[in-house]
Amino acid sequence: MTVSNSQRSTILKKLSLAANRLVYCFALYVVPAAIVVLSVLALYSLNSHHPLTHGKRVAIRLLSEPQTLQTPAAALAALKTQEPALAPLAKSPSWFLVDLPASPQLDNAVLDIPSRLTQSLNCWDANTLKPLGSADNTRSSGSLLRHKMGFAVSLGQLPNPMSLLCQATFAEAGPLSAELWRLSDLNNSGSRFDRGIGLLEGGLLTISLFVLVIGVSLWWAVFNGQYDDTDDAGRAILLDDDSGPASRG
Repeated sequence: MTVSNSQRSTILKKLSLAANRLVYCFALYVVPAAIVVLSVLALYSLNSHHPLTHGKRVAIRLLSEPQTLQTPAAALAALKTQEPALAPLAKSPSWFLVDLPASPQLDNAVLDIPSRLTQSLNCWDANTLKPLGSADNTRSSGSLLRHKMGFAVSLGQLPNPMSLLCQATFAEAGPLSAELWRLSDLNNSGSRFDRGIGLLEGGLLTISLFVLVIGVSLWWAVFNGQYDDTDDAGRAILLDDDSGPASRG
């Protein structure tokens, strides 16, 4: 015995309702849970492959906007009269002096200047006024290199105390800091930073795809008449005629 058109329509509506509920549950529960689980796994992988490391913060003597200091020797003499601070406010241009302690435990020492506002940097050995190099947003030379969003100065071994004289320009006024690192730890910190940026971009892409899937699902439901009649499917369950041949027999 063939199924009547009304029964076929009822079955299709029930299947459509079940499909909509499945998409709803998938979008509301499964996808967010998967994002959370994958994010936790990604962070665990980041910490296991690139453990968090720290440099040693060092004090800075700073002179901001020194209009009369045109030579490293004049800047060095003026900086020696300034009080050191861990994060002084720097304006463009500025001269600063960093006194580094002897650090024989660091087989290859690096001074990191992490300010993202730094546009250019020139450094000298304060004891001899020998140039160490220069760097800006497009190039670097000598012992200076670009790192993360700032700059770093490669120092090699530090069996004795050392002073570093630098001149810098900045995009705008902001705090200036410096940290003494072991080169291997600084490279690991840079890898962790790059990996974290990649995870952030991947997370944003995943959320964008999630929103896209939800939008496409809603578009498909609306333009295929899924919301044209939202009452008949519920009434069909209550008014469904279960009196088939078996019940009549």
